[in-house]
Order: sequence, then C-alpha cells, then structure tokens
Amino acid sequence: MDYKSALRLLKEKFRGHHVKRDPENNDQWGVFPDKGRGGVSADADSLSSAASKFQRKESLSSAVTNEPSESVFRETAVTPGQGSTEQPVNRKIQRLIVGLDFGTAFSKVIVSSGQVNHVVQLRNIGSYPDDYLLPTTLWVTSEGDYSISPIAGAEVYRDLKSRIFVDDVDEEAYLRIVAYLTLLLRKVRRWIQEEKHQLYGRSRLDWYINVGLPTRIHQHNKLEDKYKSLVTSAWLLAASSRPINRNNVIHVLEQSSIENGKSDEDKVLANKVRAFPEFVAQVTGYVRGPRRRRGLHVLTDIGAGTVDSTVFNVHQREYEDKYPIFSGDVTYSGVEVLVDTRLSAGTYKGSWKPDLDYPIPVRQDFAQKMQIPISDLEGAEKNLRAKVYKQLASGISEVKTSFAPMQEEWTTGVPLFITGGGSFIEFYNEVVAGLCENWRRQGVNLQIEQLPSPENLDAPSLNPRSFHRLSVAYGLSFSSLDIGEVMQAPRFSQQEGDLSTATRKCPVCNGTGGATLMGCLTCGGSGFIH
Repeated sequence: MDYKSALRLLKEKFRGHHVKRDPENNDQWGVFPDKGRGGVSADADSLSSAASKFQRKESLSSAVTNEPSESVFRETAVTPGQGSTEQPVNRKIQRLIVGLDFGTAFSKVIVSSGQVNHVVQLRNIGSYPDDYLLPTTLWVTSEGDYSISPIAGAEVYRDLKSRIFVDDVDEEAYLRIVAYLTLLLRKVRRWIQEEKHQLYGRSRLDWYINVGLPTRIHQHNKLEDKYKSLVTSAWLLAASSRPINRNNVIHVLEQSSIENGKSDEDKVLANKVRAFPEFVAQVTGYVRGPRRRRGLHVLTDIGAGTVDSTVFNVHQREYEDKYPIFSGDVTYSGVEVLVDTRLSAGTYKGSWKPDLDYPIPVRQDFAQKMQIPISDLEGAEKNLRAKVYKQLASGISEVKTSFAPMQEEWTTGVPLFITGGGSFIEFYNEVVAGLCENWRRQGVNLQIEQLPSPENLDAPSLNPRSFHRLSVAYGLSFSSLDIGEVMQAPRFSQQEGDLSTATRKCPVCNGTGGATLMGCLTCGGSGFIH
C-alpha cells in the first residue's frame, strides 16, 4: 500500500467510517459507514504520522506473512490437493494450544487440540525423553545466521533464558532469544503439519500460545510483558519462510512495534499469547486428575539454572482452581551451579567437565573423572547444600508459623513434588531426604510424590517416570480458562511464634484452612482471620 492510499483510508477512519479489507480481494481495502460512531478531529500532522504507521504496518503483513497480523495465528494447515474443490476459507477451524516451556537448559513443547496433547518431537536421536527436549542453545555465525544445530566456527550461546530472569537483556541478547524461539516454533509448526497431517491437514489452524514464567517473575508485569513480546515476535517470523538471520529478526521486531500494541490487530496477537507461573502449569494435570488433594502442597522444581520452590494451597471455588501462594522462592542453585561448584574443588587442576546435554555423573564417578578424593567433592558442595536446604526449609517454616499453623495436612501428609532435570541427582535427593527427616521429628509429615502421567498424552515411548520433565509444557497446553488462578495468601499477625490477640481461629472452617469442596472464603485458606 502506498502512502497516499494509507492517508486516504486514515482520513475516512477519522471521519467515523470503518476501514477493512475487501473480502473478495485481500489486496484491496474498502470504506464502510460505521453506525453509531462519530468522526474524530485530527490535524494534518497526526494524520500523516498515522498514515505512515499504517503503511509500515501493511509492509509487515506483506513482508512476513502476506496476511493481516491476526492471520499469522489462523491459517490453513496444508494446501488442498489437486482436484479438491474445498476452499481453505470453508474448512473447519481447529484450535491448537501450544504449551511452551522455554527452559534454561532444555525447551519442551506440547500442542493440544482439546482432546489429545501431542508431545512435539524436537530431536531425532532415538532416546526418550531426550527426543522431546531441545537444548536451549543457539549458534550464531559471523554472517549473522542463527541455528539450533551445531555450526563449525560459530559462536555458541547457552544463557538465553537466564538473561531474562536477571533482567539483563541487551539488544543482541534480545535478537538471539527471538531467533531461538523462532527456530523452535517453526519446528513445532512443521511437525504438526507433517506428523499430524491426518488429524489437522484439512483444517484451518487457530493457534494460541501459553508460555511459563518462574514463580517469582509472574508478579512482575514488566518481565511478563517481555516474555510475551519475545514469543509474539518469534511467532510472526516463524510463520514466514524467511531465513532466520540477524537482519530478518531486526526487521520483524521493528515492524511489529510500529503500533506499539495499540491497534486492534495487536490486541488480537496479545490475547493469543499468554503467560502463566510454571508451578501452576505443572500441577494443572494433577489437580484435574483422580489423585488431586485439596489443601497444602509443596512443589520444588530443580532445573539447570535454578531451584524454584513453592508452598501453595489447592481450592476449588466457582468452578475454577485457586492456588493461594503461601511461599515462593527461586535461587540460582540448579544443576549447572552444582557442576561449577564441584569443578571449583580446590584440589582439582584438570580441564574435564561434563556435557550438560546429558545426565551428569553420580558423585563417585564425578570424583573419579576429576581424579580427586570424593571427600573433596563433598567439601566443595557444603555451601550449596546449605543454601538449597535453607531455601526449602525456610519456605515451609514460614507457612507453618505465619500462614497456616493449624492445617491438618501437617500431620496427615503434605504432598511434596520434586520435578525437573535435577530431581534424580543424588545431591538434591540427599537435601530433600534430610529436609523430610528433620520436619518429621517436629511432627510435620512431608510425602514425596511423583506427578502422575496423564492418559491423554500422545508421547510414544515415554516412560511415565519421566513425565515430570514435560509437566510444565503439559499444563501450559490447556486452555487459559482451564489453568488455575494464582492469588497471594493472606498472612496473619504473630509475635515471637504465638498467635496475636488480633488473630483468631476462623469460625467458618474451624482453623482447617478450607478443606471443603468450595474452600474457605472467609480466611482465604490460612485457617485464621484478623
């Protein structure tokens, strides 16, 4: 669209007319009366500025997708075969929800049709769950080309997600993150079109994307918006056939920011990309299954970079799941930190280090490869062990003393889910075992449990014991209306460990915190009211 045409259409829009594409000719625009809406005044400068933006907006649609922005999320899966009289516009619309777990070390994706949840095979190495895990690694050539496969001589970047977590995303890091997500999402689209052609090949696909956030980040709108912006930009470029290089990533970022999120089309895009706390996604399948319990729960996710631990309550209120967060903390204590800690043992002078794309060796084998006594390795782990233990124990202690001291789950059993790639490493298992034993001596019953594998999971050859690696992506593949709601649990006053006189047992739930079908609306799950 040229500048004069854009200016003419914008003038009509300001006069109160409705401007839209000609349904018979996608390249033409028409002006229609907009009943009930009057025109607005505008000077020449504002019209000129708006026309320029409108023209550049059209440039994006043509350059990237040849369609309006909304159509990037709604498309025909496969072109009709020869001889077919059925037109794409008349095809059934199939809604697909992409559950995107953008991890520190590995990314996982599950796509749901509402009936079945497909685990996307992201690699082809013949090992499960490894084929469902894509390393969060990007190769960048000197020419500015991006790849998720190794390239000789290219720079390698593994800090894509960790930069977001610490809010350290400069321009080049932003480009790399969008490039990685673009390559990942393009792989997802291709897998659905090729591997699930019989299911969706004759449908118009209506895509939605849910992405996970660490527990603490979801409360920060700035970082949440940054996550969503990254994913939206990546999807725009993934929907095109353009090479994924620095220039094209810059182009899509510049063009997609023209309207600064103010147009109707931008709002459609924003509504199709949602962000949710990872722990809520992880327990979504659990709370909707037969093993669901109401009341207190502890979830500890041991990832490559971080340990994310949350104590929360499960309620059901007005047909929605509620997750009051009593305590949540994220620390840099994950597997990569453990490896660096071991390699920093004072007596080690070698150059060996494990490949983080594969399970790290057990402590004894680790010490043998480093050719140092195992006692030196244990000594190096001491401070990290104390840090992880304090994180887990202090969260439970805070809830026990400051939020819900009287809930019966402390004695009947609080489910403790240990998930993530580091959950099978003996270092973390020892910390959790010590935690459970110490609390048992104080009358608190923590019950270590596995997140159950759902029945509607399309994941050939996946061992149910490995489902926890995919639990975030699985929960994110649910409709946003089906994913639970997070709310901050109320705190009651205390003084030196005793209940304040301003706090009394809730007369509605009798101090149980709401272990009823609908939950306690009066105390919000704490068991006490002010």
